[in-house]
Amino acid sequence: MSKRQFFKKSEKGAAAIEFALILPVLIVLIFGMIEFGRAYNAYLAVTHAAREGARLAAVGDFSVSEVEKRAYPLTRDKGLEISANKFRW
Repeated sequence: MSKRQFFKKSEKGAAAIEFALILPVLIVLIFGMIEFGRAYNAYLAVTHAAREGARLAAVGDFSVSEVEKRAYPLTRDKGLEISANKFRW
């Protein structure tokens, strides 16, 4: 058996081992991107609801309950629950 054939046989499973080492890193990156997107979406929903509520309160003669009725559905559509005192993810 020549030296070349010996090395060719010994590298047979190298691709599988390299893939097994890189796969967890790729999975963490993919799920990290997904979670970042979800968090950013929630941030935008809360920001938009706050802007809408502040605009309604500043422009017209709206009561607190009217502002809540018009601003909070913007966040409920995104799966967030917000009350006048607290908000929850």
